[in-house]
Amino acid sequence: MNKKGVSHLEMIISFIIFSGFVLFLLIYFPITNPGGNSMALDYAEKGVLDFVNMKMIYYTIALDDSIIPNLPSEGCFNLSSELRNISVRDETDNIIDAYSDSKNNYIQISGKFYTIYSSSLFYEKNPGNLVSCTVLKEIEHYLIGTTRVYNIVSYEKISQLRNNYEHDYSSLHDRLGIPVKNDFGFILRDTEGKEIMKAVKQKPNRAEVFARDIPVQVAYNNGTFNYFILNVQAW
Repeated sequence: MNKKGVSHLEMIISFIIFSGFVLFLLIYFPITNPGGNSMALDYAEKGVLDFVNMKMIYYTIALDDSIIPNLPSEGCFNLSSELRNISVRDETDNIIDAYSDSKNNYIQISGKFYTIYSSSLFYEKNPGNLVSCTVLKEIEHYLIGTTRVYNIVSYEKISQLRNNYEHDYSSLHDRLGIPVKNDFGFILRDTEGKEIMKAVKQKPNRAEVFARDIPVQVAYNNGTFNYFILNVQAW
């Protein structure tokens, strides 16, 4: 065999060896798409937050000093308001008795300042002992301060998300708009790092996981609040 033939054969053998080496790398170290997985994390974050968020409205009121002495020490007052499903806190941040109908908010008397929260995630309360409440008029008897609308995470919705994740992952995956080739999961932890809730599928070996911690304020149906860290993952 002449030198030209040997050189050609060596090139073929070298190409076969190189191709085998590349195939080995592809099998044991698969090429990932960081940009794609990062985008999947963005979709997962948006989908999860859209699922668990609820609209919250809150406003503050201050009773006029002149009306306070005329109110009974135990009793309630009545404000004209169309806000439903309310939870009310007094100036010491304690939850006090309150309920609403289509036109009014009825609130237990407890000092001068009050914060009124309204969201469909709160249970609608019964009047209880809040009867024959003193009717107050805006400006004459009280002033409205800060009014805001924002999103808050519902603990009940997070629990529902986990239940859907565990029992109907495929439908949930589609509903949240996550790319078909990607999977997702989430973990809810308290501010000290203790795991409160988890929904994470088993990941493939060598999967590249993208994760993001999101501080969230969580509301319960009884009107209480807490702060957590929501860890969203995609791979």
